[in-house]
Amino acid sequence: MGFLRRLKRFFGSTTPEDHAPDPAAERFADETEDEEPEYVRKVTKIRRDVLEMVFEAAKASHPHEFGGTLRAEGDTVTELILVPATIGGERHALLPLYNLPVDPSIIGTVHSHPSPYAIPSDADLSLFRYFGHTHVIVANPYRHGTWRAYDHGGREIELEIVEDSF
Repeated sequence: MGFLRRLKRFFGSTTPEDHAPDPAAERFADETEDEEPEYVRKVTKIRRDVLEMVFEAAKASHPHEFGGTLRAEGDTVTELILVPATIGGERHALLPLYNLPVDPSIIGTVHSHPSPYAIPSDADLSLFRYFGHTHVIVANPYRHGTWRAYDHGGREIELEIVEDSF
């Protein structure tokens, strides 16, 4: 069911105009929750130095969670962006995303789990749906083999680790 139809179902219709066919709603009528929108940029790689920096930040924050955002150029994650006023707790990382600049190259988030499991929580999945399209979770002990990448729907994706190209 399309987004506009879901809004109308949630809020209800009160005028005859609301019952008329909506061209915008019809355009999205075939859209499903599992389909990726066409505008989603495909990121397939992450630079090794970015991943190493994430590991070090997670180790420094342990036993609290670490959080930040990711910037990409083309199909490669190239930079870790720290969000001002981020708060890391034992079971959460609060990212005040309103502190980020308007920047379409910021493509998702990264955060740590102090446990050995890089599996997204319900709160993680909610964030994934509403911000960005590529997300990384690193788990204790914060090294290669303990991280996973996910798309905006919470599905695990592969990111190839590439060497720095300076």
